[in-house]
Amino acid sequence: MTTNAAGRGAGESEGDARAPQSRVPGAAADPKRARVPLEAQIEEAKKLLRARYQTACARASRGEISQAAADREIATVRAIKNTLVWVAENADVFRAVYAAKRQREIENDEIEELRSHPAVAPVLEAIPGAEISRVTELTSPEPQTEDAA
Repeated sequence: MTTNAAGRGAGESEGDARAPQSRVPGAAADPKRARVPLEAQIEEAKKLLRARYQTACARASRGEISQAAADREIATVRAIKNTLVWVAENADVFRAVYAAKRQREIENDEIEELRSHPAVAPVLEAIPGAEISRVTELTSPEPQTEDAA
């Protein structure tokens, strides 16, 4: 990658949002993959929309582009902003779906591990169609006190 005197790549400016941490593998080594909070992305998209509106309208008024082209440019940036807002509004749903997906992956991993367990594998082989459908933790019964008995 080519960098300028300030160490930024082409198209990057001092104002580029860069977060110090990321859950994305390899993001720490690649600043282009750094995590940027969604609210910061929305604010930047709003700035871009204002700037695109001004520049596209000015270019259309000078005859450099048609009004239809200016409208498309503005609509594209508006759609980006609206998508980010929609994602922010539905973030809890996305988190819940991801958590459920991750839980299913964990359960499937446990089932795969149990299939090869020495006590389970022979049972699965001996009973046609036997499957492990769910894994639950066994808990010890609560010891009863003399009052409860």
